[in-house]
Amino acid sequence: MTGRAWRGLCAGGLAMLVGVACDTAPVEPTGSYAGEDPKPGPMVAGRKPPKAERSVGAEPSKTVAWTRIDGGDAVAAVQQAAKDAKGVPVAYVGATWCGPCKVYKKSLDDPRMVQAHRPVHIIELDADAHASALQTLGVAPKGVPHWEMLDKAGAPVGKTIDGSAWDDNTVENMAPALSGFFTGG
Repeated sequence: MTGRAWRGLCAGGLAMLVGVACDTAPVEPTGSYAGEDPKPGPMVAGRKPPKAERSVGAEPSKTVAWTRIDGGDAVAAVQQAAKDAKGVPVAYVGATWCGPCKVYKKSLDDPRMVQAHRPVHIIELDADAHASALQTLGVAPKGVPHWEMLDKAGAPVGKTIDGSAWDDNTVENMAPALSGFFTGG
């Protein structure tokens, strides 16, 4: 695991949940919890803020194939979305409080991001609201944002990427990394 990813795990306390020790100082996550525009920064594997501070993230682009899972039977909805996907189904796990997730979603209208997403159909799940469904599906993010390739039945195929794959959350950094992941590169 890279130092950057390890720091993200430790900063968010996720390492304690999975039973590993951290010997690094805590790292403050970047971005905003109160709805301000988040600043580019590394992946956040952090604790969610109190409900009063949670805000809804940006809506995805109309030019990227996207299904947002809301309410109901999330497992069945993911399985149906994967079956109906015209491209390769990819589970995207984010959170409403995640600054890097907001930056990612706001960047989806950029032509470089549109091009990167051409071969896939994104199936959006919320790390907090869909924790049980993620476990049932076998999708196991170590932090957010997280992308995981699925088969047409909605089962993970063992290929993942997360926000630790690049430095700052800019289109210049995200588009090539995601494009490589989405095309098997």
